[in-house]
Amino acid sequence: MKKTFMFEMKRLFMPACIYLGFMIIIGAIWLFSFSYLPKNCYTNLFTTFMFLLVLGLIILSFSYNKKRISADMTYALPVTKRQLFFGKYLANLALIVILGLIYFIIVLILLALTKYKSYSENVLVENVIAGCFLLIGLAIPLYNFILLFYYKANTIFDGVLFVILGTAVCMLILIPLKQLTEDYNIGVSPIDFYFCIIEFVFENNMTPWNIMMLVGYILFGLAIVGYFYWFSKKDCSIRTNEKCEGIFGYKVLLPLLNLGILMFILMPYGIKEFRVEYFLLITLGMFIFFGIYNRNPKFSKSSYIEFGVMTGINLLLVLIAVLS
Repeated sequence: MKKTFMFEMKRLFMPACIYLGFMIIIGAIWLFSFSYLPKNCYTNLFTTFMFLLVLGLIILSFSYNKKRISADMTYALPVTKRQLFFGKYLANLALIVILGLIYFIIVLILLALTKYKSYSENVLVENVIAGCFLLIGLAIPLYNFILLFYYKANTIFDGVLFVILGTAVCMLILIPLKQLTEDYNIGVSPIDFYFCIIEFVFENNMTPWNIMMLVGYILFGLAIVGYFYWFSKKDCSIRTNEKCEGIFGYKVLLPLLNLGILMFILMPYGIKEFRVEYFLLITLGMFIFFGIYNRNPKFSKSSYIEFGVMTGINLLLVLIAVLS
């Protein structure tokens, strides 16, 4: 695993440096081009940097099992599959922390040069420092969440789409539940929560819901690591470019997405608001997603059954809404 770790660090060093330089230039241009800087602009700059860094490292490191040639070459290396996975995993974590600390120093320099432009000249440096360290720490469960969906896919396109679908499912299911607590602040998916955590902390807005989300966010990240340890020993080359049939794929995400959309519409407004237009849009959207899943407008038998059940439930809700 040590050799894999060192190789991955060397392989990613140049792309990481290019990204760091690019974000420094973009950040400096952004801060110096405005006469008035928005609230939390420094921590927002850092949040964007960390999120794009996490996403980019995952795509660069864990796309080896998405193409047949690279999968065969990688799995032929004289290391176990678990050593291969965790060598790459730890190299990414190391780069996230190292680049995060370097960019953190850059943010402090930019803060010193542009503080007079902010909404208040009394910007608390200690808040920016604490916020940056908090974001570096919370980038680890964010990294685990995105990697979980991306790594389980069989193609790069499916991996990116799984991340989007997984985030959407979290938001659609949790937003209505959150509204029942009369807590309307955003921050319900790991990605969404990562962008909002600074505002929650420094504006004394850590409501019971936000505290529960923070604890769940960290515990979920730890649980994913345990899952990775069990799953990383499996041979993923046999499913490269094949249909994604796993539990973190279309087969589970699409029904959950349909459920989430229904909860998002029904829980705040009731069954009477479920109009025919919603049914048609959901049905069309699910048909497109099942076409992507099967890579063909002609679905498999199990997909027809799944799509039919979902459409039947949605149609039943429309009839109830019309007749009530």
